[in-house]
Amino acid sequence: MLVPAILLGGLNDVPIKRIIRAPPVVYDPLAVFGLAGLGPQAQLVRSERILALNVGGCIVPTLLAAYEARHVAVREQAGWSLTIATLVTTVVC
Repeated sequence: MLVPAILLGGLNDVPIKRIIRAPPVVYDPLAVFGLAGLGPQAQLVRSERILALNVGGCIVPTLLAAYEARHVAVREQAGWSLTIATLVTTVVC
């Protein structure tokens, strides 16, 4: 059930905050491919940015990690193991 939740949730974003920029920023979609300025002027002017959480990439995995951490933390020595595993994963990532 988690895999479909992650896959389908990846299509949905939960907006958190809208950030408005005073000077609009010109965005050229061809610049990603190293073709900025080539071809017709297909530039978009963006004056705002939306900060959002992806359901399948953030919310579902966070809930899964919290669920697993709760079950691991029930054991006596598991608190240290969970802390060390979290630190190692953070450093590696």
